[in-house]
Amino acid sequence: MKYFYLILIFLSAAVGKLAAAEIPATAGTVNSKGFTRIDFCEADGLLYAFNGKDIYYYSNVSDSFNVVFANAGYSTTSTWDPADFSFLSDSNNVFLPTGESQKAVYVEMLNSIAAEKTVLNRNYYSTASRYRDNQLFSNGVGPVNNTIFMLDMSGNGSETQVTQVSSKNSGAIAFDYADNLYVADFKPVFDGRGLGYVDIYRISRGQLDSFAEDNSFIVAAKLIVNNALLAGSDSIVIDADYNIYMGSYVGIAKIVPTSDPNNYTVTSIDGNIYANPHGFPLPNFKFAGITEDIKSGTIYYGKSELDQNTYVYGPYTLYSFNMTAAEFWSADLDGDGIVDFNDLYLMQEDYLCDGTYLKGDINDSGFIDFQDFRIFANHWRNEAAWYKKD
Repeated sequence: MKYFYLILIFLSAAVGKLAAAEIPATAGTVNSKGFTRIDFCEADGLLYAFNGKDIYYYSNVSDSFNVVFANAGYSTTSTWDPADFSFLSDSNNVFLPTGESQKAVYVEMLNSIAAEKTVLNRNYYSTASRYRDNQLFSNGVGPVNNTIFMLDMSGNGSETQVTQVSSKNSGAIAFDYADNLYVADFKPVFDGRGLGYVDIYRISRGQLDSFAEDNSFIVAAKLIVNNALLAGSDSIVIDADYNIYMGSYVGIAKIVPTSDPNNYTVTSIDGNIYANPHGFPLPNFKFAGITEDIKSGTIYYGKSELDQNTYVYGPYTLYSFNMTAAEFWSADLDGDGIVDFNDLYLMQEDYLCDGTYLKGDINDSGFIDFQDFRIFANHWRNEAAWYKKD
């Protein structure tokens, strides 16, 4: 028999509004389902927004979003339902799936180039780039709804199917700081509440490395959260303690997994994570996705309040809260959930090597030396919350 417990704790004191910064409203050919997306860029340490037309960056000085790439969305004539907004690792290049129009736009901001990738004619729901490698992944409709693809942005674009995760509705995906890929799905509960069951799967870093080297490698996603009752799985981020933060249309939830996918806690960070997002009475707040700066330990999201007199929602305003920061990259080099001799073997393979995205370069210096081994030793035998010995 399944057993899981839901703990509802409001942590509003930990949530902060960034002055009065308004996130740009949707613009251009954006349909009624769309809302502005935000994403944090690791390359320059800035927060960005996309509203279906322009790309903006957030300025701490003026506490406002300013256009940095005008008309990026006009690179395709398709109607936008902004599905996601994802920067590639260590770059200002960004992938923009249009959503239901089954088109995708790739933007090289430093070169002022935005172009539709004509081969990528698929409904990509959510995208994510690895922290430690320049590889982009997306989930979308394949042989089943929730199918993971590895995308190549060169030329007109190309895709390689990685694995079929589930036949339920596609949900958000994200990487943790050990470069494990988390994949959510959503199955509606047709009881009038607008809620549904969310499953969360994990694909280990080791599997993705093997697949990148040989596409015939069989990737198997592992279930780590089973049937969490929420109002959606619109966006997801993971902190340095492997806690999962799930954004829905009506709130932000914190999910703490264990070695048993049926045993976890769900905590409300902001909003009402069990409100009906589409029913009446209307929820007091609407939310517009989450993103994170994992090195500083900050999660950003948009929040809009309902005017109780007019029943009209106000503009989305930028909010943030602090989580566990990732001072260094994870010493779990194979992503199996524990720092052990398998990781030590990978560490010593590249000892005294220099280069980009080396597995053992934990302090991200571009060189693997004693400093990395010192950090590795401090992480020895550390286990992720979801680790389960085979």
